[in-house]
Amino acid sequence: MERQLLPPRAGVTVAEVIDKAGWIPSAGGTGPYLAIRARIPSITRLDVDDAVARMDVLELPSVRDTAFLVPRADAGLALAAGRRTLAERLRKLPVDRRDLESLGTKILKVISDGTFTTDQLRRALPPNSIHDLGDAGKRLGITSTLTAALKLLQSEGKVMRTTEEGRLDGRTHLYRRWPADIDTTPPPDLDRALAKRFLSWAAPAEVDDFAWWAGIGKRAAKEAIGPLRVDDVAIPPRRRDDAILLLPFRDNLFGLHRGLEPFVEDEDAEVMDTGGKAIPASEAEMLHHNAIVAGNVLRGIWEFDGERIVAKIFGKPPRGLDAALAEMETFIREQLGDHKYYAFDSGSTRAKRVDFVR
Repeated sequence: MERQLLPPRAGVTVAEVIDKAGWIPSAGGTGPYLAIRARIPSITRLDVDDAVARMDVLELPSVRDTAFLVPRADAGLALAAGRRTLAERLRKLPVDRRDLESLGTKILKVISDGTFTTDQLRRALPPNSIHDLGDAGKRLGITSTLTAALKLLQSEGKVMRTTEEGRLDGRTHLYRRWPADIDTTPPPDLDRALAKRFLSWAAPAEVDDFAWWAGIGKRAAKEAIGPLRVDDVAIPPRRRDDAILLLPFRDNLFGLHRGLEPFVEDEDAEVMDTGGKAIPASEAEMLHHNAIVAGNVLRGIWEFDGERIVAKIFGKPPRGLDAALAEMETFIREQLGDHKYYAFDSGSTRAKRVDFVR
């Protein structure tokens, strides 16, 4: 809890949250706003968007081919981890990597000093740029081929992706050249560098935790993490253990570890697994819900149905829960408009979770 800056404390910036509590998964949803708000209660959506616009923090592709908010200083490390995952995926595509790199060169010439959406790039590229990739390009499709080339450019630190709306959950992506003043130098030992960062956010942790998070094999994870030692954090003499924390799906308190058992006290607590079935919370590998934490344990789960919050409590409701839920509901409505796990989190996907909680 203390490594995760929970309960929240005063005087912490957005960039410091991501540096000290860990890179925050971002998939076009609103989870990052809520994860940061849990650690800086006074934060607004605009505060987070401004930190991204100033490039104090960057949204980059990284481990497990997942987009994360990372501190500016971690750009080289994050991109190196992302390149490794992307290389594995590109080998499975029908298009040769050299052809994608050739297309990337053309994309960079088009972008120059401007910003372009994918549609604008498609129209601005020289005629037949994508069709010139031959049958392989046709099999992959124009949109997918262009997307693959842009992902490769992102992983190499040559282009940066933002949104036209200036929000993390914006629907229209923009691409621009990578800023020259942001260092992308990779670390000499990628796995060891990732392990050091991971332990600073997640310790105590196990090899399996790190292997899953980094997207590497257990043997490589053990070699990287084994020799490392992490200092204990200073625990304040007084802790607000009764504080109610409303955390989003994939918050780092749970997302950096495999298994919920250390956080569960109620033997009857049930959550939904990724297949939509009810399972004991103590047996779940991950929490596929937003979380209610109080007394340093998982006390319930919650969802936003598009209009209001619905919650399921494990055992006796903690004091002040109704007020905390009402405050979060207001924040979502006024600051975010909605709360989405992913860019396209709607319809039956969300309804299944909401129905389970109800």
